[in-house]
Amino acid sequence: MGALLTVFLFAFAADTEPQPLKTTLCEIVKQPARFAGKRVEFRATIDSGVQDLPTGVVDPSCAATLAFGLTGDAQLARLANDKQFRKMSKALQRTPRVQATVIGWFERKPAAAALILESVRDVTFQLPPKKKSR
Repeated sequence: MGALLTVFLFAFAADTEPQPLKTTLCEIVKQPARFAGKRVEFRATIDSGVQDLPTGVVDPSCAATLAFGLTGDAQLARLANDKQFRKMSKALQRTPRVQATVIGWFERKPAAAALILESVRDVTFQLPPKKKSR
């Protein structure tokens, strides 16, 4: 009975993280107070910065941008071990346009807002056409 209770409590504890609010980047930028401190999920274009590392997300349909924020080495280590994050990082080395569904915590501060990236999924990209040599 004790082992069954332990398994149940472990399963319950693992499931206590709030489900992300499914939204769009445009909605987050339009109504930042509504999403502040909340776990969110949305589809966006990943923006690459120096050395093709992901710096944030953009949605060209409403000219919205949001930088990625970091909480520390543990977050970086978790992302580095995530298969979809690695796929996204490799794709950014080959093309500047990478689409993905991102999940993270929206942090709103007086000076700036950021997405504390938790995970990515459904990474897609299209390689630029090869130039024909003459």
